[in-house]
Amino acid sequence: MHKVWKERALCRLANSEAFFADNENEAIAICCQCAVMDECLTYAISNNLGFGVWGGRGRNERKAIRAMERVSFT
Repeated sequence: MHKVWKERALCRLANSEAFFADNENEAIAICCQCAVMDECLTYAISNNLGFGVWGGRGRNERKAIRAMERVSFT
């Protein structure tokens, strides 16, 4: 299923280095225009991806989301 959204992701047309750079602004700007941003973020959180920008969120933002999800389930 994840393959379907990846085929529609704008990042596949962009320079992948932007998604793993110290300055995440370029990657986030691309994500914000992407139709599959939510699917991408869900994939990154579900698979505990620790690096890069996924779904318009950097590593620290995804880490915070995972922590909030753990709290809401307890």
